[in-house]
Amino acid sequence: MEFSILIFPIYAGIDPQTGKKKKTRRRGFKTRKEANLALSRLTLDLDIHTVQRYFRLERTLRKSNSV
Repeated sequence: MEFSILIFPIYAGIDPQTGKKKKTRRRGFKTRKEANLALSRLTLDLDIHTVQRYFRLERTLRKSNSV
């Protein structure tokens, strides 16, 4: 019986409060396909939150410049 542990690390950006890099990892997958799917979902989720943060910052800057 072959035993392997499927783990993937991912860079999650910079914490705005501390300025430190945020990293996370996921493990416990039974198949490589399951791990790849989880990685894709996590990457997409991080991208969506990055875009949302960007637009919130842009809106805030636009409001402060128009005052």
